Amino acid sequence: MNLALKELRRRPGRFGVATVILTLIAVLLMFLGGLLDGLTAGNTGAIRAQQAGLIVYSSTSQDSLVRSRIEPEQRRQVAGVEGVSEVGELGSVQLGSRIEGKGPRDLVPVVLFGYQDASSGLPTPPGQPGRAWADDTLKAEGVEPGDTIRIGPARSPVEVVGFVNDTRYAGQGTLWASLGTWRRIQNENRPDARVAPGVSQALVVQAAETDDPPGLAERIDEATGGLTSSLTEGEAIDALPGERNALNNTQLRPVEVPELRRSILYIEGEPRWEYKFMRRAVADDEDLVIATLLRVSPNKFYRQGIDNPEELEGGFPTTADELFRYDALIIGSVEAASLTPAQQQLIRDFVSERGGSLLMIAGPNGLGNGGWGQSALADVLPVLLPPTTTDSFHRLKVPARLTPQGQASQVLRFAADNTANRDAWLELPEVADYQVLGNVKPAAITLLNADTQDGLLPLMVLQPYGRGHAYVLATGGTWRWQMSMPLEDLKHEIFWRQLLRAMVASAPETVSLAAAGGQEGGSIALRAEFRDDAFAPMDDIGVRLVASHESGEALTIAMLPDTAEAGVFAGELLPPGSGTWYFEAVAERNGEPVAVARTSLLHESGAAEHFKIRRDTGTLERLAAATGGRYFEPGTLDGVHDLLRYSSSGITETEYRPIWNAPAVFLLLLFLKAGEWLLRRRWSTI
Repeated sequence: MNLALKELRRRPGRFGVATVILTLIAVLLMFLGGLLDGLTAGNTGAIRAQQAGLIVYSSTSQDSLVRSRIEPEQRRQVAGVEGVSEVGELGSVQLGSRIEGKGPRDLVPVVLFGYQDASSGLPTPPGQPGRAWADDTLKAEGVEPGDTIRIGPARSPVEVVGFVNDTRYAGQGTLWASLGTWRRIQNENRPDARVAPGVSQALVVQAAETDDPPGLAERIDEATGGLTSSLTEGEAIDALPGERNALNNTQLRPVEVPELRRSILYIEGEPRWEYKFMRRAVADDEDLVIATLLRVSPNKFYRQGIDNPEELEGGFPTTADELFRYDALIIGSVEAASLTPAQQQLIRDFVSERGGSLLMIAGPNGLGNGGWGQSALADVLPVLLPPTTTDSFHRLKVPARLTPQGQASQVLRFAADNTANRDAWLELPEVADYQVLGNVKPAAITLLNADTQDGLLPLMVLQPYGRGHAYVLATGGTWRWQMSMPLEDLKHEIFWRQLLRAMVASAPETVSLAAAGGQEGGSIALRAEFRDDAFAPMDDIGVRLVASHESGEALTIAMLPDTAEAGVFAGELLPPGSGTWYFEAVAERNGEPVAVARTSLLHESGAAEHFKIRRDTGTLERLAAATGGRYFEPGTLDGVHDLLRYSSSGITETEYRPIWNAPAVFLLLLFLKAGEWLLRRRWSTI
């Protein structure tokens, strides 16, 4: 070291060039480091919104949407590849835009996309030219539905028809229009990069359910002679420039698909269209079985959908074992007096104890006309039915209208987008009839209204009751939807399938096991419930649980009875590692297993921070209060240094930084290393 310093003092000029070069290198490294730290990640929302099996770019685009061009012939080749179920085109243009209410020089950067129906994560493209869906981040710029945004130097007008969520691209808000609108705006504002009819920037490919996306990508690129580069959605996201955190692009969740057929009992008092078309709507659903009792004359029933000749042989069930084997019960135009008080009480127990779902359908002899408001089921129903002295059934056509609660319900979904779903309901034909209901009970929810000449009346109402649910559908005329609409329109089938599936999905099994929690190092709470065939709690059993990790590791946990609820057993597991855990609860009586319940849970420790990038003010305030500290907002940091000066905390933190963030040390090390090298060269030691 002394020799190096003496040589530097004796002949400093010899080291000038090396010093300048090393200084420039150091400055360049620091500049690059700052640039990398300052770049924001391009948002992946636009790609994720496609919900596509594959994104196809041109092979010369370097997997960039802006550089890519797909010709019509390549689109035809892709569409003809085996395993491709649907192909849509995609195009984009990034331009400055003028928004109503802002100054003429206040430009807002937006990306306008043109797309087709193959982009299943987005609503249907607006049918009229010059209209678009807007990303909801543009609300912060004052954009509202009906506003006109003028795009680019040509000030091309685009009317906003509504909003979509999480579709940003390259950190900018987006507009989603038809391909025709995109081509017009592209050509008006970028005459140097005009696109011809049929030309797009990329293709959105939906693969057949049985096909493997990576394998399909290879076949597509072979079919186009190597003119395309096909990526899975995950690969397309990773290819975006500036993606700094790829860990939050995917989430894993185990999905259990039980091989279980659900049973529904439907009793109808008279042959009618609603009975026929409901059965037809769910006839192809292999997971639903509807056993029906159709009264054709007094005390004579026609049975359909039964599993064996003995089922429902004596008419409506008279015991819990007979009725509780079903998951849901539908009662049509049937008088309450046609069932005995014991059978009515049995239906009440079916809902409250067994946890089944009950649906009452309007009819000349149903609901209020049938005396159900004065029956043992009056408390179960979500409405107060009028007395039998009032004829509440009207054969008048009325439209069905969604309520705000119905708009949010998954049962009444015809489209994923709220606006498209509401429009679909407005397009439905009128129902054939309606029945006046009484007041809605406090715990009930009205999902549909009938738009009658007397105003809006409840048409579909539900409420929880005990362990189950009770529904009332105040019309027997939804069959008009099927008869009055094109044959290919499936709204009638979708309505009944979703309603009946929701009814049976909430019905519990005799045995169940639930696992919850286990995130971020926490414990997994386990709850097992065991009931007999009559759904009475099993309290003379012991329960042990076997927890198995995907690696093969297994643990045994003793589950203890819940003192507050009979038949329920609880346990807790602190998982020693991440991964999928499989749980099996075995109920034993006198050392012999009598029932088994199973479930699984994916435990991921340390993953939550990658999906929660926003500041959690509430948690920070609670943490500060619990530790004797203070919470500061970004705009109130002036007093932080005074607070730290008098801090009694003995906690220190070591911070590691790249060496270019400490330039003085970095330059010194480079300088010394270069000096040593030059001296060794002078002395011929190297």
